[in-house]
Amino acid sequence: MFRKDLRAGIYRVLRRNLWRNPFRDQVNVLRNTANVDVIFDVGANVGEITWKYMSLFPKAIIHAFEPFPDSYAFLKERFVDSQNVILNSYAVSDKNGEVIFYLGRSNYTHSVLRMADKPSTEQDSITVNGVKLDDYCSNLGIRQINILKLDIQGGEYAALLGARELLATCAIDLIYMEFIISPSYEDYPNWHEVGAFLGEYGYMFFNFYDFSESNIGQIRQFDAIYLSPNIRQKLFNIYGTYDSGYHN
Repeated sequence: MFRKDLRAGIYRVLRRNLWRNPFRDQVNVLRNTANVDVIFDVGANVGEITWKYMSLFPKAIIHAFEPFPDSYAFLKERFVDSQNVILNSYAVSDKNGEVIFYLGRSNYTHSVLRMADKPSTEQDSITVNGVKLDDYCSNLGIRQINILKLDIQGGEYAALLGARELLATCAIDLIYMEFIISPSYEDYPNWHEVGAFLGEYGYMFFNFYDFSESNIGQIRQFDAIYLSPNIRQKLFNIYGTYDSGYHN
């Protein structure tokens, strides 16, 4: 019996480590804790994640944000017949109005932050419209965001700063975001500073995904999920202390 339990435990650990999937975990976490009606895809680029969320949550309204004109034009064509997708050409940030948007080596690396390894005189930039999530939601009467996905190349912290009111009222159930550890952009905060900021509002780290490392084992970047206090309490009520991560 002991060996059987040990094998089962080892299998579970290997399965989680080898096939850890952020989207499967989002579905599992929210299945019994929230009705997924509203999803924000911030940094939609060409819409791969928007498309993924459409397949996972076909009844949800997805607000996709992409400030780079070429990518936004592609999104408009790709989702022209998708009534559940609302496209926005805003750069989500900590302020409204004009924002300088720096162009990286590809459309995946554009950012509101300068590239760290290029002199400012060699960096191309454009001016785009910025928006705070607090004001965007207030203007549209959105009271709850079930999933907030952030992948904006170093601008994630600024986006969260512009969502203080939403965070303070637990109006965001789940945050799925990218962290860059390598010094790719100027003025990029340490990931633990972002985690501490979310912790001020009771948001708890759930797990990390899709990390990349250097040849010597230095982690370069990873994705992470944070859960609101309300969702964590619901998980605790459903699954108990051990599986909900509350045990000492």
